[in-house]
Amino acid sequence: MEQALQQFSERIVAANADRTALRLRGGGTKDWYGQKSRGELFDTRRYGGIVAYDPTELVITARCGTPVEEIETALAEQNQMLAFEPPHFGSGATVGGMVASGLSGPRRQAILDAVAGGDPARLQRIKVRFSKPVFPGETLTTRGWVESKEDGVTTYGFETLNGRGSAVLRNGIAEVVDRTP
Repeated sequence: MEQALQQFSERIVAANADRTALRLRGGGTKDWYGQKSRGELFDTRRYGGIVAYDPTELVITARCGTPVEEIETALAEQNQMLAFEPPHFGSGATVGGMVASGLSGPRRQAILDAVAGGDPARLQRIKVRFSKPVFPGETLTTRGWVESKEDGVTTYGFETLNGRGSAVLRNGIAEVVDRTP
């Protein structure tokens, strides 16, 4: 995996030096979504796999090229599921595409709408800890706040609560590039 990561790094540095646009793509199941795809194809599937999974802590770490089905299978083996419902537009859907497309569930879209004007290109980083299971039909409420503003990036903190007031997503961080005038 380190070799794949090194190759990714080298390609990104070279593309930057050449001012070549890259089109990041995993399974390609969302190629139809959004604006027309541009740039040189950069396949992320080589950088896949579950890095760590602790069912007792409800924490899973996976690389961008990991198939969503692989994540869901690992969780199902422990009678768990994702706290959102990513759509499946094909069997090759990856974690990277799920997150990058903004189709990973209503909580991510709520954050985009609230702090980035719905523009996923402004979302630089998102991090969250899943702390409790969410069951179908539960009402969720997300609340957020400004953590810091620095170098044209605003960092927001957020958490999502279930109907009983328990945090199901904790320690959420969203880094958003500020709009330029």
